[in-house]
Amino acid sequence: MFADDTRIWRIISKVKDNDQLQQDLIKLANWSDKWLLRFHPEKCKVMHIGHTHPTQYYMEDKGQLRQLQTITEEKDLGILVTNDLNRTDSVHKLLRRPCRC
Repeated sequence: MFADDTRIWRIISKVKDNDQLQQDLIKLANWSDKWLLRFHPEKCKVMHIGHTHPTQYYMEDKGQLRQLQTITEEKDLGILVTNDLNRTDSVHKLLRRPCRC
């Protein structure tokens, strides 16, 4: 397992859920430090699926909290996932890519 294969998610329906997700991120970072499988916060991203949230999330890096980048789309296992789960945009973007034949 590589750290860049890690996904964490939570349904956010109230403010307490935001806090719990932040606590989950802290626990994950602590676990990764213990097992020497460090995450690089500059490579970690947040995607709010369904609707936007003003909430920002952070990971600790060498004793400092780093804000995680919020994104609207991400390629995962070769599939483009968007925050609105709109397949049409994903298919069009994939079709516009040059063929590596």
